[in-house]
Amino acid sequence: MNYGDLFISDKEGLDLLSAPDKFELSSLSVISITHELVGKPWVIAQLQYSDFRLWWAIAKANNVRIPMVMRDTFRIRQGKPNVDNIITDLYLGRRIVIPSISDINEYVIKATKGR
Repeated sequence: MNYGDLFISDKEGLDLLSAPDKFELSSLSVISITHELVGKPWVIAQLQYSDFRLWWAIAKANNVRIPMVMRDTFRIRQGKPNVDNIITDLYLGRRIVIPSISDINEYVIKATKGR
Protein backbone atom coordinates (compact mmCIF):
# COMPACT_ATOMS: atom_id res chain seq x y z
CA MET A 1 0.00 0.00 0.00
CA ASN A 2 1.27 3.47 -0.82
CA TYR A 3 0.14 5.69 2.04
CA GLY A 4 0.94 8.84 0.12
CA ASP A 5 -1.97 8.13 -2.21
CA LEU A 6 -4.52 7.64 0.58
CA PHE A 7 -5.39 11.33 0.76
CA ILE A 8 -6.69 11.21 -2.80
CA SER A 9 -10.28 10.33 -2.09
CA ASP A 10 -12.90 8.96 -4.38
CA LYS A 11 -16.00 6.85 -3.79
CA GLU A 12 -14.04 4.18 -1.93
CA GLY A 13 -11.14 6.33 -0.71
CA LEU A 14 -10.36 7.66 2.72
CA ASP A 15 -9.18 11.19 3.39
CA LEU A 16 -6.58 10.57 6.12
CA LEU A 17 -6.03 14.28 6.60
CA SER A 18 -9.64 14.72 7.73
CA ALA A 19 -9.85 11.51 9.78
CA PRO A 20 -10.72 12.29 13.41
CA ASP A 21 -7.82 10.23 14.80
CA LYS A 22 -4.91 12.06 16.44
CA PHE A 23 -1.33 11.60 15.27
CA GLU A 24 0.78 10.04 18.03
CA LEU A 25 4.50 10.70 17.73
CA SER A 26 6.92 8.13 19.12
CA SER A 27 10.00 10.17 18.30
CA LEU A 28 10.53 13.88 18.01
CA SER A 29 12.12 15.34 14.92
CA VAL A 30 11.64 19.09 14.53
CA ILE A 31 12.52 21.41 11.65
CA SER A 32 12.06 25.13 11.06
CA ILE A 33 10.29 26.40 7.96
CA THR A 34 12.76 28.15 5.65
CA HIS A 35 11.99 30.37 2.65
CA GLU A 36 12.04 27.34 0.36
CA LEU A 37 9.52 25.47 2.51
CA VAL A 38 6.95 28.20 3.17
CA GLY A 39 3.49 26.85 2.30
CA LYS A 40 4.85 23.67 0.69
CA PRO A 41 4.34 20.48 2.71
CA TRP A 42 5.06 18.37 -0.39
CA VAL A 43 8.58 19.84 -0.57
CA ILE A 44 9.12 19.05 3.12
CA ALA A 45 7.91 15.47 2.53
CA GLN A 46 10.23 15.06 -0.44
CA LEU A 47 13.20 16.24 1.63
CA GLN A 48 12.31 14.18 4.70
CA TYR A 49 10.97 10.96 3.15
CA SER A 50 12.01 11.14 -0.52
CA ASP A 51 8.29 10.92 -1.28
CA PHE A 52 6.28 14.13 -1.76
CA ARG A 53 3.02 12.15 -1.47
CA LEU A 54 3.48 11.91 2.32
CA TRP A 55 2.84 15.65 2.66
CA TRP A 56 -0.52 14.91 4.33
CA ALA A 57 1.25 13.26 7.30
CA ILE A 58 3.26 16.40 7.99
CA ALA A 59 0.11 18.50 7.68
CA LYS A 60 -1.88 16.19 9.98
CA ALA A 61 0.85 15.95 12.64
CA ASN A 62 1.11 19.75 12.79
CA ASN A 63 -2.60 20.64 12.53
CA VAL A 64 -1.97 22.46 9.26
CA ARG A 65 -5.17 23.65 7.65
CA ILE A 66 -5.52 22.79 3.97
CA PRO A 67 -7.82 25.14 1.99
CA MET A 68 -10.67 23.50 0.10
CA VAL A 69 -9.22 24.63 -3.24
CA MET A 70 -6.16 22.54 -2.35
CA ARG A 71 -8.25 19.50 -1.46
CA ASP A 72 -10.11 19.75 -4.75
CA THR A 73 -6.80 19.95 -6.63
CA PHE A 74 -5.62 16.75 -4.99
CA ARG A 75 -8.88 14.93 -5.67
CA ILE A 76 -8.81 15.86 -9.36
CA ARG A 77 -5.29 14.70 -10.09
CA GLN A 78 -2.58 12.83 -8.27
CA GLY A 79 0.81 14.38 -7.73
CA LYS A 80 2.07 17.77 -6.69
CA PRO A 81 -0.47 20.53 -6.42
CA ASN A 82 -0.29 23.27 -9.01
CA VAL A 83 -0.57 26.10 -6.47
CA ASP A 84 2.21 27.64 -4.40
CA ASN A 85 2.21 29.19 -0.94
CA ILE A 86 -1.52 28.71 -0.42
CA ILE A 87 -0.98 26.94 2.91
CA THR A 88 -0.52 29.84 5.32
CA ASP A 89 0.00 27.64 8.40
CA LEU A 90 3.51 26.80 7.14
CA TYR A 91 5.05 30.22 7.60
CA LEU A 92 8.68 31.30 7.78
CA GLY A 93 10.31 30.32 11.06
CA ARG A 94 7.53 28.02 12.29
CA ARG A 95 8.88 24.88 13.93
CA ILE A 96 7.08 21.71 12.92
CA VAL A 97 7.36 18.06 13.90
CA ILE A 98 8.21 15.41 11.32
CA PRO A 99 6.46 12.11 12.02
CA SER A 100 8.52 8.97 11.50
CA ILE A 101 7.48 6.38 8.93
CA SER A 102 6.57 4.16 11.87
CA ASP A 103 4.29 6.91 13.24
CA ILE A 104 2.67 7.26 9.82
CA ASN A 105 2.09 3.51 9.60
CA GLU A 106 0.51 3.43 13.07
CA TYR A 107 -1.75 6.35 12.20
CA VAL A 108 -2.91 4.70 8.95
CA ILE A 109 -3.69 1.46 10.80
CA LYS A 110 -5.66 3.34 13.46
CA ALA A 111 -7.52 5.56 10.96
CA THR A 112 -8.47 2.68 8.67
CA LYS A 113 -9.41 0.18 11.38
CA GLY A 114 -12.83 -1.26 10.67
CA ARG A 115 -12.91 -0.10 7.03
